[in-house]
Amino acid sequence: MNAVWILFKKDLYSFFAQPLFYIVAGICVTFWSPLYTHALDQFLTQMVSVLGAQGEYISYHERVVTTFVILVNFTILLFANGITMRLLAEEKKNHTYELLMTSPMRSWQIVLAKYLAGVTVAGALVGVSFLYPLSTSLLGKVQWAQLLCAYAGLMLFSAVYIAVGLLGSALVSSVMMAFVVSLILNLSLMFLGVGAELSSSPSVVRFFNYINWEPIVQEFSTGVVRMTSILYLLSLAFVAIICTERLTESSRWK
Repeated sequence: MNAVWILFKKDLYSFFAQPLFYIVAGICVTFWSPLYTHALDQFLTQMVSVLGAQGEYISYHERVVTTFVILVNFTILLFANGITMRLLAEEKKNHTYELLMTSPMRSWQIVLAKYLAGVTVAGALVGVSFLYPLSTSLLGKVQWAQLLCAYAGLMLFSAVYIAVGLLGSALVSSVMMAFVVSLILNLSLMFLGVGAELSSSPSVVRFFNYINWEPIVQEFSTGVVRMTSILYLLSLAFVAIICTERLTESSRWK
């Protein structure tokens, strides 16, 4: 595992020692701030209406956090492809991939180190987004159980996006093509449940409802955690990592 740790630190340093990550984080903050402020303003306006007996009460988590977590989830989906394109495709572009393939490291060690580095970087972006509800907690009561469940879901989704993006990065040599392929693969996750509308078979409909991405995102964002959803997300990430490892291993013999 020492080799995994060394490669992990090397990839992590390449992200945080260069300005690209901070530029991406800055873009995210610029994008998230007005939307979070708008959602919070709507919530406060609604609270004033409730005090005046003019509306129905909606919790802070339901009005603000749920919307924000869904937004962050989609943002991470987009930027995860930029993270993963640097993990393998950029190695190929810089001709350092051959050094990895001829090193004594096993293919699974290379993939594991790259994956952990990608998840750590994505986790850093998730951590930046967590500062928003954390700062709001200073103003009043926050449903911490729901909030932490929502952010645990964000980390699970991020882990899937990085695994799928890493697979896309392993499929091509061009950095830009790696981004495009990874983006297509990750966006396709949002349409996994479409088959339920195209079939009349109850068993097929149940299967597509099970893999439907949208209700899983919605459930996690509201703080609802189901073991079936966790196993499903972990299975997706595991399959993508295994496919990446097989592609990496096969490139050693080309």
